[in-house]
Amino acid sequence: EDGLQVLQEAGVPRDYPMHRHCFGGSVAQARYWMETFPSSKIGVTGLVTYSYAWQVSQVVHAIDLDSLVLETDAPHFVPQKAKKNQEKCSFPGQVIHVGAKVAEIKKVSLVKVLEANIDNCQQIYSRYFERRIEEDNVNLNVCKRMIIHYLGLN
Repeated sequence: EDGLQVLQEAGVPRDYPMHRHCFGGSVAQARYWMETFPSSKIGVTGLVTYSYAWQVSQVVHAIDLDSLVLETDAPHFVPQKAKKNQEKCSFPGQVIHVGAKVAEIKKVSLVKVLEANIDNCQQIYSRYFERRIEEDNVNLNVCKRMIIHYLGLN
């Protein structure tokens, strides 16, 4: 991959936390990325909800849950079960459909996927989370419980 080569040539440390946004490659490519930059997370979009995107489902199946980040890639890739809108675009609230499909593929609960996603995002976007915790006194465990309760998953 060109991106990997550029990062390596630039001297990006192997343990640098990165979000491999909107991953659309093969299992082999995902594994190579994770071997090269093991602190990375693979971004999974609404594409995973479509049968024609079988390669994305294979990546989700093969890669550990602690290495995935749910995303919508708004405005692209509206999840299959999401309510369609006039603009025919996705938005962040539809990420629940991505999480549900990941849970189905991995044969785990949606709660487990959502909790892992929060943890994974915290690892990648640690500065954001640290600032929220410091400035707004946000407690991530409380946030997790609120999300689970709000979605009626408890």
